[in-house]
Amino acid sequence: MFSRAVRSPRSLAATLTPRSTLRFRTFIILTAAASLFAWRARAASPPGGTITAAGPTLAWNGTAAGGSSPDGETTCVEGVNCDTFTLTLDPLSDWTGKIVNVKIDWSLAVDDYDLYIHKGSNAGPVVGSSTGGAPSTEEAASIDPSTTGTGAYTVHVVYFSVPPGVDQYRGSAAVAAKAGSRSAIYVKGGL
Repeated sequence: MFSRAVRSPRSLAATLTPRSTLRFRTFIILTAAASLFAWRARAASPPGGTITAAGPTLAWNGTAAGGSSPDGETTCVEGVNCDTFTLTLDPLSDWTGKIVNVKIDWSLAVDDYDLYIHKGSNAGPVVGSSTGGAPSTEEAASIDPSTTGTGAYTVHVVYFSVPPGVDQYRGSAAVAAKAGSRSAIYVKGGL
């Protein structure tokens, strides 16, 4: 019934006016900017940082919208009800006898956040977690570089039950001395 004319790329280009070309380019630039913004909105603010065995303490803020993820990491959506901070442990530092304490805290005890630390990426193995329930205002876990190594880790925070836009968490990572094991010296035959 209807026939559809197929235009060659040259004939299509010939029909574009300078104004339509400008609109098309503007559309492409705005689409790319929106995509970049959407990608950046998934991460904490700032999205990552590097820590050495001497410090400094790193701090970041949650940026996800909020909501709930009752099945934890398996059902959360980045930027909606979970976000990620990429924590890099400097591989050139001497981590002997040191750990990195990771903590998140928030204001309202009725809110419930969960903390997962992965080696490499959120798809990597969990090396630490803290998933206590309300009432609480913090979760904390540690990284032991002598056990799990240095390099990239992700701190994945799940908004287990947090009303949207009410109470954002604050995160921190700080180097601490590793607790030593206790030992005793036995003296034979004495009092």
